[in-house]
Amino acid sequence: MTLVSLKEFAISISSHVSLSKELDLPYSSLYEKEIKKLDDKEYSSLFFEETWVSGGQSGGNCWASGEQEYYPVSSETPGNLNAPLLSIIKEFCPNMTAIFFFENIIPLIKYYNFTKNEYYGNYYEYTRVYIMVEELFNTIKSYEN
Repeated sequence: MTLVSLKEFAISISSHVSLSKELDLPYSSLYEKEIKKLDDKEYSSLFFEETWVSGGQSGGNCWASGEQEYYPVSSETPGNLNAPLLSIIKEFCPNMTAIFFFENIIPLIKYYNFTKNEYYGNYYEYTRVYIMVEELFNTIKSYEN
């Protein structure tokens, strides 16, 4: 297994592969053909991610003739990275033990919360779960050795 082969496999199995130089900045998903145009050095920040609305408030508007009436924004179903992680483990390290997985792979999964403010006091809170493909590669390689 090489880092390039893992990245190519990651791109092929998921529409949730994104590219960013910094995870704390907004980014957008890239399609497979766009990522394949990049050389390995440029897509070293490849990661799997899921983002969902985790809260907020809505109801503020410019037509209110008094105090705004806000209401909570419903949370969406939380995302997870189970499917892409399972596919990668089956493909590259099918004999990995559950103990190694839980002690070494699960801690690579990170969560990030952010808020997008809108007009009139409305806002949405988001949660993003992500795992860096290169960190995953290094951890799988440590298991193989």
